Amino acid sequence: MTAAEVAGRRGFSLGQIFAATVATVVLSSLVVRFILTTSTLGFVPGAVRFFSFFTILSNILVAIVVTPAAFWPGSFLARRVTRPVFASAVALYIVITGLIFHILLSGLETLTGLDEVCNIGLHYVTPVLYTIFWALFVAKGQLRPIHVLWWLIYPIGYAAFSLARGPIVNWYPYPFIDASVHSVGQLAFNILGVTAAFVVIGLLLVGVDRLIGGLGLRRAPAA
Repeated sequence: MTAAEVAGRRGFSLGQIFAATVATVVLSSLVVRFILTTSTLGFVPGAVRFFSFFTILSNILVAIVVTPAAFWPGSFLARRVTRPVFASAVALYIVITGLIFHILLSGLETLTGLDEVCNIGLHYVTPVLYTIFWALFVAKGQLRPIHVLWWLIYPIGYAAFSLARGPIVNWYPYPFIDASVHSVGQLAFNILGVTAAFVVIGLLLVGVDRLIGGLGLRRAPAA
């Protein structure tokens, strides 16, 4: 008996099972990462540091989408968070999270034990699983290129906040936006480069959405 047949007999859809799998990975990774950070830095400083990373915020957004889709399908919340525009924005953020880490950050420190496990969950497993969830279980054919501009509000706002806060706390979450070591020109170049990556990946997601929608392969939302 296949997993889909088991799910059908128990009243769970394949989309729910997949969403639950993603939720399990992302929530467990977030919880363990939070415990590790607060146990090292203290609860309040650790919590502030924890929520200062784009990685953490993007993984939280993933959890916001897949948890209701898995455990409260059909609810108002599940319907809202699995809407194509929102769920696709989250796909963009988590894909960029994985790509930026792999390209720019993965070799900067050596991790072991639970630190390494959390790192793999947050930067590799969750981006891959959520992208599959988006491709298979989020309705297609509703995105437009203009949506990419709306999706940029969050990362641009995050960068602006991090740059404004950095001199106050003498800490920046990522080396490529560290104003204490980069010139204004280098910072502008780095930020424009990352922004360009958001635009390119965002347009790619819109293209895939419209291709699937145009082929008539519109997937029903998992919720």
